[in-house]
Amino acid sequence: MELQTITVGALRTDDARDLGRFVAYHNSVSTEYHAEIKYYEDENQIRLDIASGNAPDILELRGVNIPLNDQNFLDLLPYIERDESLSIEDFSGNLPEALKIDGKIHLLPDSFSVYTVKGRSADVGDEPGWSLQDLEKLLEEKGEQVRAFSAGMPPEAILHWFYIASVEQLVDAEHYRCDFTSETFIDMLRFCASSKMQMDSDRFIENDDPLLTFTWIQSVDVLMNANTVWSGQELAGREAVTYIGFPNTERNCGSAFGAGYSEQQYAIPANSRQPEAAWAYLRVMLGSEWQQKTKSMPVMESDMLQVIEDALQKYEVTWEEAGVDRFMDLIERMDAYAYEFNTITLIMEEEAQACFSGEKSAEETAALIQNRVTMYLNEIKPGGE
Repeated sequence: MELQTITVGALRTDDARDLGRFVAYHNSVSTEYHAEIKYYEDENQIRLDIASGNAPDILELRGVNIPLNDQNFLDLLPYIERDESLSIEDFSGNLPEALKIDGKIHLLPDSFSVYTVKGRSADVGDEPGWSLQDLEKLLEEKGEQVRAFSAGMPPEAILHWFYIASVEQLVDAEHYRCDFTSETFIDMLRFCASSKMQMDSDRFIENDDPLLTFTWIQSVDVLMNANTVWSGQELAGREAVTYIGFPNTERNCGSAFGAGYSEQQYAIPANSRQPEAAWAYLRVMLGSEWQQKTKSMPVMESDMLQVIEDALQKYEVTWEEAGVDRFMDLIERMDAYAYEFNTITLIMEEEAQACFSGEKSAEETAALIQNRVTMYLNEIKPGGE
């Protein structure tokens, strides 16, 4: 039987091995479709193909800055709901809710990682979630010599993650609008430019003991490494920790899902000629055999639990010792996914330098970012303005 060809569009990058590895796996198991990769040299070529009706059947989103909305991509939720062998409850933690934009899912990753912030429970409390004002109050109580984050986390990096934790309040991808002149964002800029973030790093390198530590859980192996992340007793003095998350306006858990090691994230273009074939491609990705091959956390919960169980035996630790309960509780609370516009974050970080150096106020900087991001969104909006 002759297989039907489907086209997987992808931006050409320095490392496309993981995409090639999955396409080869797909072609080895699919009895209906043969996938072929169409590489693009730049994002504009992708946009032109989508606009002209020549979009690939499915698009891999690594390095692609195209808003996730109905104009560009299909909603995958109906495909999940009518799939007799798949349920929204089958996904890991609260991932489906985190992926939703205006109630729709336009993207599916092959695996996930977790971005969060930890601190001593004695300092930040036992429950995840807080506001910037909560953090500022705690820093004031701790005194002048306490640094908020490690010297290895410069102000622009902290601003980047504040943005991720509050992105839905700052960028409306559905309508190509943004709001960087809100008090929330201005307060973020002001905080990152404050003395608590601008201290001389050299004074803290020798004994860097910040109030908070950025934490990236990118695999089950990291989850098992108690000295690195999940044990509730891993900080100096064997003190319990809380995964408090990044400060944000809603005081939610402040942690975000992100793509796994492979960075494979797929969307089906709105004018895909073969959407059912594209969905079949994704179903291979969601199958147990591939899920348990991923380098990061499987997006299907049964496979994630199996991978964790295998790791518990490998490391000879218990569920409790590895802090799996703590991890499961966190991913059930998380409601953000770190799909970002690289161009927007670049604009934000470029303009913020003048604020961090004291050349411009937070208000002036916010206005410049608002202007540049608005121009960018108008440029990429279908039909322009």
